[in-house]
Amino acid sequence: MPPTGVNAARRSVQARLDPPPHGPNSVWCMDFSEDRVENGRRFQTLLVKDEATAYCLVLPVARSFKAVDVERELDRMVEQYGCPDFVRCDNGGQFIAFVVQRWAQRRGIRMAHIDPGKPWQNGAAESLVATYRREVLDAELFHTLLEAEVISERWRRMYNEQRPHSRLNYRPPATAYPAKKVV
Repeated sequence: MPPTGVNAARRSVQARLDPPPHGPNSVWCMDFSEDRVENGRRFQTLLVKDEATAYCLVLPVARSFKAVDVERELDRMVEQYGCPDFVRCDNGGQFIAFVVQRWAQRRGIRMAHIDPGKPWQNGAAESLVATYRREVLDAELFHTLLEAEVISERWRRMYNEQRPHSRLNYRPPATAYPAKKVV
């Protein structure tokens, strides 16, 4: 007889979170956040995080991101941090585009797309987006895109270098992620 109740639901959700992160660069997760500058013009932020260490790899800000922009950011991250085994993301157009799929195939990286309409399957990215929204986007009025970039990057450094994470025994992510440039 199959299990029922809360434990059954937890098991079925956990089963869908494969692959689990097993160390730095095993699984990167990514998602977008959106806001507006003071004049009402929209901008997006691409957030990419190493799931095992909670290290925020990048936080670029732009008016918009096309698949080629995502590919360029992923290339820069691979240059700096090395290749992940998997990249977990939703099924947004920028992530399922042929350009990004071809990029992953060329690099030998497997894409781990979540099921449509199930953002909890990308919980690490959703958590980062929510924290960034609460602590940066909702807390600041940006006059320019450049100001949003500068404040976002300052927050990313603080998040990685100072902010304690309970799953890291209250150490910041920079203590768990080997963030040296790969040669």
